Amino acid sequence: HFGNTSNAATMGNALHEVNAQRDGGALSWEDIAAIADKWSLEGKERAVFFARARALDLQIPPTAIYELALCMREDGSVEPVTGGQGSYEVPDDTIVAGTLDILFTTSGETPVPFRDGRWCEPNTVLWTPDLKTGKAENVAPIRHNWQARVSALLGAKWTGASAVVPAIVFTGPEGG
Repeated sequence: HFGNTSNAATMGNALHEVNAQRDGGALSWEDIAAIADKWSLEGKERAVFFARARALDLQIPPTAIYELALCMREDGSVEPVTGGQGSYEVPDDTIVAGTLDILFTTSGETPVPFRDGRWCEPNTVLWTPDLKTGKAENVAPIRHNWQARVSALLGAKWTGASAVVPAIVFTGPEGG
């Protein structure tokens, strides 16, 4: 396991893994149980994890890309990298790196697939929601949230988007 080992961080890490494995749909109970086992979630934490994992069914379009680690280099280019949770393997000239929870594009209310698995079609909007499973009072509002801003920047540069909407989504019993 990487990073912080507090109960809250472990729960968040496990939920990010659920998100990474979604591939456009909700996971089975067996898949969720395997992730809970991997992160050693037991008792009440396990029960809360199952409830939150099921709440991740956020009506995200099936064309979405999940858990994408990117870096921006000094020349302004953006490329995929390996790593996560604040620790990335990046080129020496990297300015910033981060993991985008979800990317998807729409035209109006209609989901639009990425061209060649990456590029935004003309006249579409890129969405870069950041999933949160904790309390709103522990997260900076969207207009002051640098994680959301960096995700929007990295996503827009990587996909060639002409418009991007950052978002913070708190998961709950009704989705988010």
